[in-house]
Amino acid sequence: MLHPESRLPVQASLDCYSEILTKIEENGYDNLGKRAYLSKEEKLMTLPASWYRTQDISQFLPLWGEEKVIM
Repeated sequence: MLHPESRLPVQASLDCYSEILTKIEENGYDNLGKRAYLSKEEKLMTLPASWYRTQDISQFLPLWGEEKVIM
């Protein structure tokens, strides 16, 4: 429902924050003792998948390990 030009930044943010949540879980939810963050390289590595998820074809050909979204 987002304008096509807005989809990539929103999807990239979603994917990065999802990875940060994974790191928090790996830290045993210890936010105060150990910082959970993504390096610049890790952020850049999320961009191709984020871009693909914003394309219409991703609804029919999902990435490996993802479920097909039916709209």
